[in-house]
Amino acid sequence: MLPLNKRNLIDKEYWVGLEVHFDKINDQWKETYLNKLGNALKSMNLNQLKELCDIAGIKYVDKKEELVNIIVSNDEIAKLLYYLKDFQSKKKKAINEFYEWLFFESEKRYDLSTLSKLYHLYKEGKNYLFDIYTIYKWGAKGSGNKYINKKIFKNKDIIEIVNNIQYIKKITDTMHSKSKNHDYKLIATATYPNHKIVALLYKQMADVMLPDFDGNKNNKKVSEIMFEIDLDDKSVSIKSSNNVDEGSLIEYFDKSFHTNLEKYKKETFSGFSKKKFEEIFSDSEISERLGYPAYISSICFNSSPLWKSPSITFDLKDDDVWPAVVEANKAGMIRPKSLKDIKYLKLTLRDHTSKKLYTNIEQNGDVTFRLQDANLTKNQIQETNDNFEFLFGLPINQPVSNDNFTEGTADKVDFILKSCNPSELGTAKVIFDELVERDFINETNISGHICSNEDCQTFYEYLPESECEECGHDGFKSIQKVKFNLCFTNIKTYIKNKITEWTENSKKNEYKMLKPTYLTLYGKKYEFYNIENNYQSIQILVLNEILPARVINRLRKLLTPTIVIYVGYQEFDYTQQNSDSIYTLNFGQIYSYEGKELYNLLENVIDVIDSRAMTIVTQASSTAYETLLALSENEDTYTAGEFEDDIFAILKDIFPNADKWGRDMSGERVPEGLFSLQYSTQIGANTEEFRRIYSFDCKLTKKEKGYDLGISEKRKAWDYIDELHKIRDITKYSDKKEVSGHIFITNKYKHNQIDEMRKFFNEKMSDKISTIPIFIEVEQIILLHKLYRQNYKEILIRRNTFYEEINKLLIQEDGVITVNDILDCFNEILEQEPEQRHLDMNRVRKKIKKGGKVGRS
Repeated sequence: MLPLNKRNLIDKEYWVGLEVHFDKINDQWKETYLNKLGNALKSMNLNQLKELCDIAGIKYVDKKEELVNIIVSNDEIAKLLYYLKDFQSKKKKAINEFYEWLFFESEKRYDLSTLSKLYHLYKEGKNYLFDIYTIYKWGAKGSGNKYINKKIFKNKDIIEIVNNIQYIKKITDTMHSKSKNHDYKLIATATYPNHKIVALLYKQMADVMLPDFDGNKNNKKVSEIMFEIDLDDKSVSIKSSNNVDEGSLIEYFDKSFHTNLEKYKKETFSGFSKKKFEEIFSDSEISERLGYPAYISSICFNSSPLWKSPSITFDLKDDDVWPAVVEANKAGMIRPKSLKDIKYLKLTLRDHTSKKLYTNIEQNGDVTFRLQDANLTKNQIQETNDNFEFLFGLPINQPVSNDNFTEGTADKVDFILKSCNPSELGTAKVIFDELVERDFINETNISGHICSNEDCQTFYEYLPESECEECGHDGFKSIQKVKFNLCFTNIKTYIKNKITEWTENSKKNEYKMLKPTYLTLYGKKYEFYNIENNYQSIQILVLNEILPARVINRLRKLLTPTIVIYVGYQEFDYTQQNSDSIYTLNFGQIYSYEGKELYNLLENVIDVIDSRAMTIVTQASSTAYETLLALSENEDTYTAGEFEDDIFAILKDIFPNADKWGRDMSGERVPEGLFSLQYSTQIGANTEEFRRIYSFDCKLTKKEKGYDLGISEKRKAWDYIDELHKIRDITKYSDKKEVSGHIFITNKYKHNQIDEMRKFFNEKMSDKISTIPIFIEVEQIILLHKLYRQNYKEILIRRNTFYEEINKLLIQEDGVITVNDILDCFNEILEQEPEQRHLDMNRVRKKIKKGGKVGRS
């Protein structure tokens, strides 16, 4: 499909494509818009009207009212003028610029009104309006990324981009193949007279039904992507909010036109020291001292020392917020360590206009203060840069070295480890050499071939069978090349030693380093370092690749807090994985922080994990519930390990005092886990306390007949009970001096084996032991958790009743828990009187809304 500006049709689609309110104007033409046009024309002077008449071919008369009546009486011209007037809204700058480009040397010009210029352009070429539309869209978007082409663009190739349907299709197909779930369309293009081409693409984001006054309407929401090709400086600039889309366009140009696009980077500004940073955050009169050419009216920090470390914003309308920022820094409310701790700030100038600057963390750890420069002229951008530099000594839209800060060095370390390439490192070459010296990076010599085309020189380890894949050249040269590789094993050992050092020297808590454990998830084996504090375990995972989402979900459901340390990755690569039970760091932080600084970093991580403890179980059980609901759909890929994690997450939610041993004590004579429940009840005039313990095992099967509880399973189950009864803590806790029951949890039983298991237990029982086997399937576990969550508020004020009835549920006469048993159990719980008084907040709210008539005080 050709862009709108190549259709050569002036119809509804043409005007709607220009965002003109075509239907609205036509529906209310005589009632509303004809009169509006007349009023707009009357506000113009006679010379301006004369220009319109000249363009339209209308005979000019020297009386304004009569002339306006002549124009509006011609329905075709009047409507066209109103379409143009509607289109020109907010586009005056783009219209004037394009008009100058096109008619700079023309003798026939119309300069007295923007409407005249637009009408003239329309008459000269209907598609000039799409040039203006595209140029306006380009200017309205903030700065994107610029890529320099090392080769010369061929004009005929570039013309094909905007004219040839095959080239256009290739753009959209390339982008679709990378994003998979999105469709793309080239909407419009603009060709500047000064060898520039701009293109506007739509990316379909959603297809939704939206409410409308005249009836609900289908709406395909879009995101705009734009690129500009500059033939003079051999560059491509891209404005996109998505890195994948940007990468797709670069790939398209490189493959289709044999370009070699490299991201344009300004030289890094390295004149900002840690001392200067500290001075700024201690100088409350910085704006006043500099004479107020500009001041900071708002600033947002990425984190704070508050609970859960939320971002924190200081905002003061039309006034300088910096004294408050300095005061907050002194009070410890904020603790900025480096430039990357600033999320954004707002610079307000003397005329009270504000410019927002966002910090952008570059891959190498440098920080760029990127100006939100949509619709700003070059002079306005320069003025903002001058004022910002005047205040803080920092440039905008230019990378600033963060190497003088520990956090900046940490980012630089991981950037180097990811690329393992010493070229173009600048001052970071010192860090590279240090990492090589420590054997974190090693050097090897490899043989290969490079394309003999000097503009290409693509490297191949093996000689291609035909021409170069990049440029099509068929000549190659042999070459010896040095290759640097990451020594992941050495880095893991270094991290383990640092963590051991911390556990041995920490004065805040007593930590103990345990043996590593191993877990295979989805075919990949992971090694965990383990530390323990007051019998609470924390596991540490060191990786040189980002964990897939499904592995992250499994780790969450293990209910063991996990610190993931990534090697060769930076915060923006993994920050979305930070959640309830998972905290992410990078190797650079472990490497760059030393002594007490490192200990404090790790202590703060533990504190954050502790602060999340309340939500770990809740979120894990919710995920587990959803997984178990879809079990029948995923039976082929679902594993016994996942089943154990999901079941335990749900049990832990219902029974807080629960523990899981299966993974940590694999191969030992222990059940999957254990939980206890405790309640008190009134018996006559006395209140008696009951404390019960239950063990459980998870049995996943893919057999249609159900899980086989044969003789080996019978013996194992009784061995578990026998071992548990040897533990004094268990017999001392239980009011019955025993484990009350052993629960078999499965997706399907062989029901004929249930009586056999009960009989086996009865034969093994002594006079002092009455432990029973209990059987429950996934369907009942799901229902139990669903009713628990749905009635949580009611259960909170009936805790004793809840656990008493749950205990009765577990010791069914036949040991089999059914759907009806669970429903009866919850009916009984909810029918009982609350044990605690409960204020009905909804009732109070309703009465407050009625005027506060809540009764006499």
